[in-house]
Amino acid sequence: MHFSLSWKNKVISVREGKAMHKMDGMEWRNKFVCVEEPFDRSNTARAVHEQPKFDMIQEEFMKAWVRLRDNRDLNSLLPLQRILGKQK
Repeated sequence: MHFSLSWKNKVISVREGKAMHKMDGMEWRNKFVCVEEPFDRSNTARAVHEQPKFDMIQEEFMKAWVRLRDNRDLNSLLPLQRILGKQK
């Protein structure tokens, strides 16, 4: 299984839990990454406007995908048990 996303045409919607077609409007134009903020529906990733930053983010997404594919363990990316254990 492999996941791909057309960043030029899609917005990641946390609110909907899926990728959606990019809407018209200044908020979504000329941005490498568009992530819909679930409450006010603005682009929470609007600061990503340079190619090197975008490339770095894509590389990290790929590393995370490979780790999840190989380990099938969300704690390998986000060690919630370790974090929550420290709070006790």
